[in-house]
Amino acid sequence: MIHVLRLENGNDLKQSILKFCINNNIKVVIILSSVGSLNKLNIRLVQADNCLIKNDYFEIIVLNGTIS
Repeated sequence: MIHVLRLENGNDLKQSILKFCINNNIKVVIILSSVGSLNKLNIRLVQADNCLIKNDYFEIIVLNGTIS
């Protein structure tokens, strides 16, 4: 099943996806594509002890992954 989400300015990307999954009883998600922008970046880097956090304007060029 394919779902399309549109988030409003200021919405938290991950929390919005998780909330959508909970509300629609979706257990596993595969993100195939996304476009948009963020004003806060929070990324867990591979083998890092903590996250990279930056506040600025960021354009989403590619977004893919899984949530389970």
